[in-house]
Amino acid sequence: MVGHKVEMNSGPAACVSRGIPPILGPVDNLGKDACVWTILAGMRKPTPLPRPLSKTAFTIEEGRKAGLSDKRMANKTVEKLGRSLRVPAGLELEFSSRVSVYVRVNRHCAASHFTAARLLRLPAPSNEEFAEDPIHVVRPPKYGRVGRKGVVTHRGMVFPDEVTTFRGILLTSRERTWLDLCEYMDLDDLVAIVDHLIRKPRYNLEGRHRPYSTLQRLDDLIKRHPKKRGIRKAREALELARIGADSPQETRLRLAIQRAGLPEPVLNRPIIGDDGMEGPSPDLSYPEYRLSIEYEGDHHSEPRQVDKDVKRGHWVRAAGWEEIRISRSFMADGARKAVSVIRQRLIQRGWDGTAPAA
Repeated sequence: MVGHKVEMNSGPAACVSRGIPPILGPVDNLGKDACVWTILAGMRKPTPLPRPLSKTAFTIEEGRKAGLSDKRMANKTVEKLGRSLRVPAGLELEFSSRVSVYVRVNRHCAASHFTAARLLRLPAPSNEEFAEDPIHVVRPPKYGRVGRKGVVTHRGMVFPDEVTTFRGILLTSRERTWLDLCEYMDLDDLVAIVDHLIRKPRYNLEGRHRPYSTLQRLDDLIKRHPKKRGIRKAREALELARIGADSPQETRLRLAIQRAGLPEPVLNRPIIGDDGMEGPSPDLSYPEYRLSIEYEGDHHSEPRQVDKDVKRGHWVRAAGWEEIRISRSFMADGARKAVSVIRQRLIQRGWDGTAPAA
């Protein structure tokens, strides 16, 4: 309800005769014959938005299909998100909702690159998340760029099996997203993504039995796009990838070890005690030298994990092994400190500096 002020010199009778009820009496400083009347405009409360549109962004076309008039979508209870895009006023959109509506409003588009990587939770550089903005989309070459603020358009051939859906959002598959990122990301970060895609999942923790991809499938994808930018880096990343790493930092540590000329460690292989019993599986290890290496991520500070780590350490030492624990600070400057410690322990346990990779 909105209040309007109307000045009438003919008094209350004129207002009443026009069907306008007087709300306030005369105002002294306007003179005895002048009255100011407050009239409550007969504006009706706008009809509620349809439930499917009340908690998310929507396109003008979707609003019309839901029975909303253009006038209703121009009401102050609906905000303009962009050209042909609307959102309920005051609604704070989740990242996935923003991406979804931008993909829907632009035909022949799929979320891609860093946007797809964030939605699919691919490992990001420095263990951070990929940025929310700008939103990246890909379109076939025959279609133009999306002229929208905050949206980056990439054009390229995308085959049907290189596209998937996530929460109803059309986006590039994990494999294709990795290939797209090869143009922009550093080699070690790309290797970390490959290791993530090909690792064998733990069903009790992840609810899946199969890896997201295989080295063969990624190689086939590279062969399908031989002229794509970053393709040389993609081939190199496949050569450096290994099955077994459970985290990006484990991958980065392994790569640093190899570049320093140390033997290549095995990944997450169980320790077998002298009694034949299977023990814990270190992140990286050298069975020949009975040396295990654990990367201590942030979750290792949780009480339950601390207790688990202490028990693991006791078991490892009882089996005649030595355990090295690497923290984030050891990974600075290309994991220089971590490599130095590992080199020293390998030498102490019998490595002559020339042993072949495990």
